[in-house]
Amino acid sequence: MRINEPTGQFGDSKAHLGKAKKSGSRNPAKHVDRDMVHNANFTKQLDTAAEEQLKLSLDKLIEELAEQAKVLEKKRTFAELDRYKKLVKSFMEEVIKKIFTIKISDSSKLMAKRKKVYIIVEQVDGQLEALTEKVLEKQADTMDLLATLDRIRGLLVDMYS
Repeated sequence: MRINEPTGQFGDSKAHLGKAKKSGSRNPAKHVDRDMVHNANFTKQLDTAAEEQLKLSLDKLIEELAEQAKVLEKKRTFAELDRYKKLVKSFMEEVIKKIFTIKISDSSKLMAKRKKVYIIVEQVDGQLEALTEKVLEKQADTMDLLATLDRIRGLLVDMYS
């Protein structure tokens, strides 16, 4: 008695065996969810747009600070000094508020960035105090006043670069 080999649909035993071999393959195709890819791209684009908007906002504040510094140079009054300090404060708040919401994958980079910002904040506070003293003196040399204003501007630019 002879036992027949199993055959495929068309009587070909090899075709059936070939299919069985393919279905047991070691490298099955991976399914990638297209929605996940679109969400990742959208999130990346959104983050990029937010960073660009932050940079534009900070650049605008730097320009306003430069204009107010020119006004303060010409009119050494408490009102102009107060406006300048408020602009500095709003700039620093913007940087500190936004800089820590930006996702940084490496936590050591985040810690270094925080340390840098805190050091610069302390330096800016010191420079604002020196600026206040110079405005109080009223006889302060214009070059000293300009140098202090320039140092503050440089520190603020360092905060977000």
